[in-house]
Amino acid sequence: MRRIAIGCQGGGTHTAFTAGALAALIKEQLAHQDFEIVALSGTSGGAIGALLAWYGLLLDGGPAAIDRLEHFWQDGFPRGGAAQLVADRLANAAAVAALRLPTMTEVSPYTADRLLSLIPRSAQEPLRVWFDAQTGLRTIIEAFVDFSTIPALVARDRSRRELLIGAAEVLSGNFVVFRGTNPDFSVDAVVASGSLPELARATVIGSGRYAGVYWDGLYSQNPPISDFFDLGEGGVEDKPDEIWLIRINPEARDSEPRTLLDISDRRNEMGANQSLQTELSRARSINQLAEAFIATGTALGATSAEALAQFETSPLAGLLRRYKPVVLPEPIVMAPAVSGRLDHASKFDRNPAFLRKLLTHGQDQALAFLERRRQSAQWRATTV
Repeated sequence: MRRIAIGCQGGGTHTAFTAGALAALIKEQLAHQDFEIVALSGTSGGAIGALLAWYGLLLDGGPAAIDRLEHFWQDGFPRGGAAQLVADRLANAAAVAALRLPTMTEVSPYTADRLLSLIPRSAQEPLRVWFDAQTGLRTIIEAFVDFSTIPALVARDRSRRELLIGAAEVLSGNFVVFRGTNPDFSVDAVVASGSLPELARATVIGSGRYAGVYWDGLYSQNPPISDFFDLGEGGVEDKPDEIWLIRINPEARDSEPRTLLDISDRRNEMGANQSLQTELSRARSINQLAEAFIATGTALGATSAEALAQFETSPLAGLLRRYKPVVLPEPIVMAPAVSGRLDHASKFDRNPAFLRKLLTHGQDQALAFLERRRQSAQWRATTV
């Protein structure tokens, strides 16, 4: 069975598309059993989708993942990401409209802390859920994932599934990848990956392997891709055979942006894509090295057993033996007719109807992607 790793690019509420795509892929895995999802990665909203899929797969192999992915962006805040209450819908509409203004007053996300400190402590926590972005995000995530159960679920997981979540450590500038199977993994990792500094306070992790001050995964690996090559403690056979990517930001646009808002939108898209392109470039380079290692061994084996033995015991061979070529198909993306209507402000839109359309579109695009994969000569020629 093909071992599949899936990378989920961040993109705010647009990652409802990711949730729909992941739910469809897991349904297909259960129905056809011609591939197995063994690793997921993500940043920001993509990290949430990756977490829900990974956790659900650990729980029961799929149905729990599908349920969480389909409900996260439909249930009303604070039990989910959608703006269902009338007051929340009005606030959401006003916020999205404000983001589309040519100029808007910027307010530090730390302002909420200062304002909340002026009221009695007993009243602070309920209000934090609504007025502090970090607290609100943490509340939603914990409604869907019981982090205390993860160590036991990981210990019993025969498929050795892994979760990788990217974030940026602010003080050092380092890119950090949180691993779901690490004992220090917690909800803080997912909140860190979604801590966009314009909207939320930096996430502070005080102790453990991941101690640090974190901003959104947008500033790191978006999402982690090259790290998939290092998975597989049992050797190359345990590594992914293919890496699938669910992409949010379009790679290309049809026309030149001319208004300030269009320029800002395209700048944000290109900035988010920059780290993704770096990750894909690294992945292709590792593939080239792995292919060269195999070709060199084959050529030497055909000419000289002694030369082959010397090559196989060299330090370079010891390094390259850790890797194998991994298939990188074209990503799952939104149709241009859909992505062309979306702007940067809509990445913060929690309107239930809008999110429902993205979920459905994600499901449709994932199924179309799978149909292309299964019809490809590469898929048909490979028996895994």
